[in-house]
Amino acid sequence: MKKTLHRIAQTVLYLAVVVLLNAAATSLFFRIDLTRNKIYTLSDASKNAVATLQEPLTIKAFFSQNMPAPYNNIEQQVRDLLDEYAHWGNEYFNYSFYSMDTSEDADPEKMNENEELARNHFVLPIQIEKVEKDKVKLVRAYMGLAFQHGDLLETVPAVTSPERLEFTITQAIHTLNERVSSLVYLEENILVDLYLSSSLYQLGGLLAGLPSEVQQITARLNETYFNRLQFRHLDPTLYPDLQTQAARYGIPPIRIGDETAYAGLIVSHDEEVFGASLLLDSPSGYQVASMESMSAMVEDAAKAILGNHEEIGYMAGFGTPPYRGSGEQTDAVQTDLSVFYPLVSKQYSIKGLLLEKRRIPESLQSLLIVSPREKLSDWALFQIDQFLMRGGSLILFLDAFDVYIDPLAGLPFYAPRETGLEQMIEHYGVSLSPSYVLDEVSFVSRERNQRGGIDEVPIYFAPVIDKDSFNPDLRYLKNLDGMITISVSPLELSRDEEEGLKAHLLFSSSDRAWDLDYQDIHRVNPVAAQPPLTGKRSFALAYLLEGSFSSYFAGKSLPERPEPIETGQGSDVRLTQAIALEEEFLPEGEGRLFVMGSSMNLGASILDPEGARPNSLFLLNILDVMNDQEERAEMRVKGGGITPIEETSARRRTFVKVFNIVGLPALVVLAGALVWLYRMGRKRRIAQRFGKQVAANRRQS
Repeated sequence: MKKTLHRIAQTVLYLAVVVLLNAAATSLFFRIDLTRNKIYTLSDASKNAVATLQEPLTIKAFFSQNMPAPYNNIEQQVRDLLDEYAHWGNEYFNYSFYSMDTSEDADPEKMNENEELARNHFVLPIQIEKVEKDKVKLVRAYMGLAFQHGDLLETVPAVTSPERLEFTITQAIHTLNERVSSLVYLEENILVDLYLSSSLYQLGGLLAGLPSEVQQITARLNETYFNRLQFRHLDPTLYPDLQTQAARYGIPPIRIGDETAYAGLIVSHDEEVFGASLLLDSPSGYQVASMESMSAMVEDAAKAILGNHEEIGYMAGFGTPPYRGSGEQTDAVQTDLSVFYPLVSKQYSIKGLLLEKRRIPESLQSLLIVSPREKLSDWALFQIDQFLMRGGSLILFLDAFDVYIDPLAGLPFYAPRETGLEQMIEHYGVSLSPSYVLDEVSFVSRERNQRGGIDEVPIYFAPVIDKDSFNPDLRYLKNLDGMITISVSPLELSRDEEEGLKAHLLFSSSDRAWDLDYQDIHRVNPVAAQPPLTGKRSFALAYLLEGSFSSYFAGKSLPERPEPIETGQGSDVRLTQAIALEEEFLPEGEGRLFVMGSSMNLGASILDPEGARPNSLFLLNILDVMNDQEERAEMRVKGGGITPIEETSARRRTFVKVFNIVGLPALVVLAGALVWLYRMGRKRRIAQRFGKQVAANRRQS
């Protein structure tokens, strides 16, 4: 009886402990993130974004149920992440989930409340593949997020992958905050200009109604944009000067008899301009853009203008490629920046600067220089030097050679460049070698041969930077793997690190690389070069220097401005200029300098508009770091990116195969034998123990 009561009391005590532990867990909840990059732990930037909200922010998540793989776990990951935001957010942060019925049994004509709410927030269903009964079919699915901040709305229409999910959410929150601030402090209205020639009215009655439609779109958007959108109807037929502007903004001309007409929509503010044609040429004739597409175009342009608080200066002229990616044809190969501009302009406003005519603005934080071909004037070099001395961030993508293509033979011809920047950066601490780096760890082209098979052709001219080649001490470079470089020249530190100046090697080639100098390039085509037997080593390919720099013009005569200031007459003007320059001249200063020996890494064939590939991630992170946004850069590479399969040797692959085939079964047999031996030993010990007890009992009896 006592033993039974003891067991009951022990069971009750255990249950009480379990209940108390669960009660304590509700108030003392904690989780441990064991992932390599802490992908389930919010960054400081995300915590600060939701902890400092000044107005209510509501995130509405719309997800379909019973999603097929690989989409079936995305909703749960979004829930877990939003729970983390709620934990760190203040009272203005809220979120809610809406279950969407997209099954085959659902009646599409009877839109339920959740689906109507999703459409009102511009979250529309997408088509995904679903395997069912050995068949692949397309099904409708909702996987979107809507961010409501005051009267403004930001939408993530489809969350199809958990990669960089935290970055996407935090950026949407930042974008809404910046948009509200921009609208409040906007000095001039955003112009919505309809370029529509009256001569086009004869093509159809729809064109005559375009002015009223665009005006209605502007009025509707003004309800949430604080009436800062201003509509104007401009007729190039009445004012021929407008035809030049329309062509400059990318609106294609339309021939109507002997006249040239235009139909396009331009949204602009200050130097930011976004435009699109309203007539689409098709086999059945011209098609007029719908009201929905025009509304989306105006809103997207307004968002881009309001979201671009941060500016990056871009040095124009001196043979640099146009940052919008379109320009005059040149005799030399030029980097195509047509993908660079839309990728970078999502976060930054790019400001073109002609240094021959104007000074670099004092408020500018970073200056980007991409592949100048011509020699820079002393005045331009002086402007760049003083920008760095003032604490600016200088971002250089330089090329050591001009590349020309022989139109007859189709072979490249190389000529060394002399822009003046080479000597200046060498003074700062890093030199650009006039050579190209080739690497056995390179991009592999897979081409189909005549036998129907596939040949793998390594392109040594395109080294691949794996994760081990990035600087492991820099958190904004973590998780980058498989970045491709083309036509890259090696860098060397031209002086030992001085006190107050730190040089960070960002990435390097593998130790199986070699270089071709100017003489070698004329003997061996870099595209067809083969690895040498000796002399292979690792080369530094990108450096970031920060700290105290000494001016390139210290101890030299200062250059004159190309245009004199109107402060006197004759020789007095030049004397006044020299005095002003000497007073403004900074012999040293704190700044940042990034140098990479290739502009091809900004090319349209390397970058992707979505910013998901390693090359795009690296570019965006460098721009963020150079603009004091290192937290954003770290968040961008956390838990995302393309991770190629790690290369292994043939011996290691053979070992893994043999271990999987033979080793694992052998371990199972060994484990079974050990268990059998243990049980046999236990039986013997039990038998011996009871044998002794029986013998003792017999002696006593």
